[in-house]
Amino acid sequence: MDTQKNNIGKIFNKLKNSWFVLLIIWLLLPDMMNAQFNDTVYIEMLKFPVINHKKDVSELSDTMTLRFNLVKNWGTEYARKGFYLNESDSIDVKATEYVNNEKDILPITYIPGSLKKLSSDTSGNSIPSDITISLLVDYSGSISDAEFKRINEAIRSFVEKVPEGCLYYSWFSSDISESKLLTKDNFEEVTRRASKGHTALYNAIYTKLLEFDSTAQVPNMEKELQYKRNMDIARKNSKNNYLIVLTDGVNDVDKIGKYLDGDWENINSSKLLKALQKYSNKVKVFALGFGENSDNFDEDDLKRICEASGNPGGYFLVKPESILQYFKVDLADKFSEYYEIKLQNQPGKTYQGNRRRLEILIKSNNPEVPVAKGSVEYSLGAPTNQFIVGKQSIWRTITTGIFVGLILFLVVVIIMQLIIPLMKNKIFNIRYAKKYKPAKNELLIECPYCGDPLNPGDIVIAKCEHIVHKVCWNDFGHVCPEYGQNCNKGKQDYFDITDPFSKKNRKYYVKWVLFGMIGGFLSWFPYLLLKDWGFLFDFARKITETFRPDLANMNSLNLFSAKISSLILIGSTMGFFLTFFFTFIEDYRRKSMKVVGSILLRSLVGAVLGFLSFLIGGIILVWLNQPYTSFASDWIPWILFGASIGLTLSVKTTIVWKHGLMGGIISIVFCFFILYLMAGDIDYSALLISFMLFGGGLGISIATVHSRAENYYLKITQGKKNEETIPIHKWMSYQGGHNEVYIGRAFSCEIQMNWESKNPDIAEKHAKLYLNSNNIPVIVSLVSDMTTVYNDRFEMNTSKEYELYNGIIFKIGNTVFQYFEKEK
Repeated sequence: MDTQKNNIGKIFNKLKNSWFVLLIIWLLLPDMMNAQFNDTVYIEMLKFPVINHKKDVSELSDTMTLRFNLVKNWGTEYARKGFYLNESDSIDVKATEYVNNEKDILPITYIPGSLKKLSSDTSGNSIPSDITISLLVDYSGSISDAEFKRINEAIRSFVEKVPEGCLYYSWFSSDISESKLLTKDNFEEVTRRASKGHTALYNAIYTKLLEFDSTAQVPNMEKELQYKRNMDIARKNSKNNYLIVLTDGVNDVDKIGKYLDGDWENINSSKLLKALQKYSNKVKVFALGFGENSDNFDEDDLKRICEASGNPGGYFLVKPESILQYFKVDLADKFSEYYEIKLQNQPGKTYQGNRRRLEILIKSNNPEVPVAKGSVEYSLGAPTNQFIVGKQSIWRTITTGIFVGLILFLVVVIIMQLIIPLMKNKIFNIRYAKKYKPAKNELLIECPYCGDPLNPGDIVIAKCEHIVHKVCWNDFGHVCPEYGQNCNKGKQDYFDITDPFSKKNRKYYVKWVLFGMIGGFLSWFPYLLLKDWGFLFDFARKITETFRPDLANMNSLNLFSAKISSLILIGSTMGFFLTFFFTFIEDYRRKSMKVVGSILLRSLVGAVLGFLSFLIGGIILVWLNQPYTSFASDWIPWILFGASIGLTLSVKTTIVWKHGLMGGIISIVFCFFILYLMAGDIDYSALLISFMLFGGGLGISIATVHSRAENYYLKITQGKKNEETIPIHKWMSYQGGHNEVYIGRAFSCEIQMNWESKNPDIAEKHAKLYLNSNNIPVIVSLVSDMTTVYNDRFEMNTSKEYELYNGIIFKIGNTVFQYFEKEK
């Protein structure tokens, strides 16, 4: 015995170390893989999740509908779709949603009891191809020709539903026919009525049932003249097999002579039911009792046949007038492989075009589907056209927006008009206000304003080469006493905290910022009221379909429509209001109806250009196939919009085109980042903040670039200082602050006419140049009994503003000044 065991062990070791073992494993691998795959059920989504819109496009229902089918062995050659779940099954569904690969903080939950099997019409699909249907029709004499015609019409409609190659047709009466593949092309030939007789019901059902098993022996096969077994039915080996029996009578085989012969096998009820039970996991039976009522056939018998096959609900009484409807709709729906479940969304959940992935895990008490899982990617809305779950009150949104807008407006004013200037004061004092500490052997230095010597420890301002007592610096208006003539750097942009909102503290760019913010604020209201206008959505859809006619993905089409419709609306509203307010700042030196009309016309042009820029940008996104919210591509229409608005503002204004272009692009980049960073957190208020910040940013960008680019000069064209040029922008600038240029004989004048110091026709402070409240350069004569000639035409009235344009000249004493502007 021990020797035998040792021999067996040696043989096993040799086999284990040989290629023979590897060959065996390789041969068995497909079966092993198939066994593994059988445990996997995959949820294949039929369409993208459906969330119904309410009255407004952007208002969503809180219910999400998900349609799917179940596939075993997904991704393999053994993949099979099937009807694995029943509506009566107890299931547990876990839904998990991810936004840009991060788990959504607002969970989505399954609505218990919402699982249902879809009809073929509802699912939008016909009967699946992985199916074999054997249709057995009663040809007995009790069915009239008129009724048979109705039956054929109904079957024809059923052929339209069943995929080609899946439906086999046969008949029975006293005889049983061969099963033939039934198609649209051979319908008349195959269904032609051939014989009438009695009803060999049990034998016919038994015969057709065994055709699904290639190893089964069909009774009477050699003797039945009309019958020939069709082996294709068994070869198909479909996962889903059905036998449909249409009859109007009862089994009366005892009236058929050949079955009285002992050589013919007569199938009784007991044997038939046992066979049906045997194949219940392979073939389901539908029994259709044809007639006005069940008097002509055994209804209970047909029910038992269906129950034995594992299809207890498979019996139906089909009346002649309703048979067409039954075959066309009701019966076809029995073979639909699609399911539907409903999920509950949280109120307030916002969709803004981000890529979403919904993962579904189903656990059931059905042994066919203990666990099923799958996922689908989808998206809705856009950052500028957010879809929100639940009822959204437009007036509440507007009220919230007004509050947010006012708070933002106030915050910006405080920051720009108070905090920033105070910080500048502080920084200036830290950098330039110091205790005077003379260098070793340094000569005595006097303050250029008071003439007193600078003593060690005195607080001085060392902003330029002229060191000034801090007190004197303050007394002289926070500028160097030599500034403008012998000094180019000695100026402080001083803020007086005792009167923070006075004109002298007002910065030029603040008006641009505030006007821009107002324009953005007003742009938000028409956008909010028109965002759900169906015309815009339809227009955007047509644009998308025009430039991408091959776009078959409905989710992408809807995303493009939502994105483009909102962008062109934003472009129109912001283009109009921002152009209006910025043009109003620049274009009203002479107020008249003509000027107002010009402003309105330019505003309309701005609206059109805003519309077109966002439309072109949207088309580019369609070409690039970028439907989802993405930093990488969504900037394109915004940049086009900022550039177009900036260029629009430069037409027939003092704004140079490149300054407008630069300002528009800089501000729109800032707006774009704010919008995309904040949109998901504060809904439509984020849009309002973005609109206002874009308007304010555009204003400060243009004003800053504009102010730095514009320089103002006086050129002496007649007098002792002929051809000398004085850069008056050192004092008079768009930045405000020290915004006064005095001309006269006094030492304190910015332009001291010391070359005519003894001319009695020149006052100590003769005239003043400054930017008026409309930011227009003007000159004012200060002394009534002294003459100032304006443009060689007339003497100026005292205290009256006269506007300065390029080339304007004025005369004081014997000196003629010419005003001109130029870029740096």
